[in-house]
Amino acid sequence: MQNPVETPDWSVLPAPIDDGATRHLTGMRMPSVALRATDGRFIDLAAQPGWAVIYAYACFQIIDNVIYPSSTAHLPNDWVAM
Repeated sequence: MQNPVETPDWSVLPAPIDDGATRHLTGMRMPSVALRATDGRFIDLAAQPGWAVIYAYACFQIIDNVIYPSSTAHLPNDWVAM
């Protein structure tokens, strides 16, 4: 069996439901917020031209195929299923 973090079984995850809670964000500008990139630099998303796809994830480490939260991150109980 392969690692479920790398190869999740998408058939067991429920499809997301669009409840319209973010509909008001259409057309809004991104606020100026500097976020740390994986290379350590800070990037202000509001200053980036064009479209961007942002991946955000909790801080964790994998040791021997076991997921451990970092000292400052709390992972939800079903984190591996995501």
